[in-house]
Amino acid sequence: MLRRIAVFAFLAFSALTQAALLPDYLGRVPKTKAQAVAAPDAQLFDEYGFDQDERAVYGDLTVTAWRFRDVTGAIAGFQYLSPADAKKSDLDKMAVAGPEGSTLVHGNYVLQFAGRAPKQEELNLFLLRAPRYQESPLPTLSGFLPDDGMIPNSERYVLGPVSLDRFAKSIPPSVAGFHLSAEGEYARYRGKNGDLGLLVLSYPVPNLARERAEELRKISGAIVKRTGPLVAVVPGGANADDAERLLAKVNYDATITVNEIPTHNQAVGLARMILNIFVLAGIILCFCLVSGLLFGGFRVLMRRLGHGDTEEGMITLHIDSIQNPPA
Repeated sequence: MLRRIAVFAFLAFSALTQAALLPDYLGRVPKTKAQAVAAPDAQLFDEYGFDQDERAVYGDLTVTAWRFRDVTGAIAGFQYLSPADAKKSDLDKMAVAGPEGSTLVHGNYVLQFAGRAPKQEELNLFLLRAPRYQESPLPTLSGFLPDDGMIPNSERYVLGPVSLDRFAKSIPPSVAGFHLSAEGEYARYRGKNGDLGLLVLSYPVPNLARERAEELRKISGAIVKRTGPLVAVVPGGANADDAERLLAKVNYDATITVNEIPTHNQAVGLARMILNIFVLAGIILCFCLVSGLLFGGFRVLMRRLGHGDTEEGMITLHIDSIQNPPA
């Protein structure tokens, strides 16, 4: 509930302060054909915290930028926008490449490149100039989805009733308990007896997970496992043996839950720091200049009004007499 309120407040603020997401130039190549792009699923993207997008052409490179409210929403958007046949790319820490181009997520932005692969300096340029760009620790929920048997690019974040309806329709939102600050991730798997889906829900404390697990077990056909603050659910319709084998791979271990801040593009952070240093130095310089002018102007004004001496007294220390005392 709090997350939805924050999303709506952020969107209302963004509507008043929207600016172009992409720079006017990429090197010496100007930006052309700039336009907004419609979200592929407006309701789902609203739930993910989608804020603004822009697509533009730089010569032989077409760039689309999608900005979200936070990193979690951006990763959710990245999963949805990644093509089903995409392969992992070394362009960035979380990036994929397909026949039509590259898609990556960095901070609260998702960037898509078509026509050719961007150079690293071009990517850094986009991130450096991106308005309201922010980085924060990556969510760790996806680390609990088993890799074995997962259908590539089938992962989907579940952050509310809309995404739950899209990917795990048989589970009612009231049972999932998003009002309890639940978040989840869904993926498809290949089992020995057919494909099946797995939804892993995360709750703030294990007691809430235990309570929700009992409610989820009441859903017809659902097979449920709780581990720590996580509840793993295989919705109805799946083979029971395949479901049990898959659930056995979901285990919560607090010792491996480590948040990391992306460090792949450290040059971007360094450039931002240097830019902020110059801005701060400029502010201090302007302050000193204005203060000096005001002080000097005040002294001149006081003299003209007859409230100041035309000749200022000078205090001397007579250091020479100390070095050479009189005989």
